[in-house]
Amino acid sequence: MIPQRNHSRYRCMQANKMKYLRRTIGILILTLVVSCQIFNKSENRLIKEYYNPKSSMKVIVFEKLGNATMNNSIQASIQGYDYELTNEDVGNVFLADKIEGKKSVDSILIPNWIDNETVEFIHPKSIRTFKTENRFENNVGKVRIEYKTNE
Repeated sequence: MIPQRNHSRYRCMQANKMKYLRRTIGILILTLVVSCQIFNKSENRLIKEYYNPKSSMKVIVFEKLGNATMNNSIQASIQGYDYELTNEDVGNVFLADKIEGKKSVDSILIPNWIDNETVEFIHPKSIRTFKTENRFENNVGKVRIEYKTNE
């Protein structure tokens, strides 16, 4: 049995330990959240925009710059003619790893509009694709997408 005088001292010490533990856990959680935000930011670099013959839609080809946990990637989105690319955008029709070597980033994915509703994507066979949509539809129209390799 703890004497009354020591019991209140013991409770005070326990309360201080709990405050210290809560503060330490809070700091660790805050550090984790902040570091995830810092390392998760990636920038989009516009490579080129390709307009359909009617100029009502465009294919936006861009490079999403990687970070400590992700490689750079080549991505493409089909959007309306006046759409502006932001850093939050991801490719809605095409996503692939950037190939290493002598190939220029500008030549990895080349869209070629066949008509207003059909676009052909030409890319190297050696890239690793993660997303290759065959159809896309938005408020501007429908697009059929064909893929062709150039190697």
